[in-house]
Amino acid sequence: MYLKALSQSAIISAIFFCLHIGLSILTENPTISDLVLIHAILFSLTFGGYCALLAIDKFDPNKVGFTFLAISTFKLLVSASLILIMVKVFEKPNAIALHYAGIYFFYVLFLAFQTFRLVNSK
Repeated sequence: MYLKALSQSAIISAIFFCLHIGLSILTENPTISDLVLIHAILFSLTFGGYCALLAIDKFDPNKVGFTFLAISTFKLLVSASLILIMVKVFEKPNAIALHYAGIYFFYVLFLAFQTFRLVNSK
């Protein structure tokens, strides 16, 4: 069960990372280390959220939608905190917040798709 979550999350994260690197090469804004940091954080949050979705689906399939809402809220709070820390404490450029928010949207779409798939499989 968790191997499925790891493999799907890793594949989608690799795709998003490659696309993001291509975009950053064209715009020359964030560095590669900033991109690695962004995707590592979002991958870990997405993998943990997907594992929670699969665990809730196993124990109580009726609560998968509510679990997605809770996970999305948690990811939003953690992401907003990390953006603030990166910009204010580590003095990263403000463009990193835009890149983080943009790619965050795609990771949330991935979790929404997986939630939709789990809800409709029953």
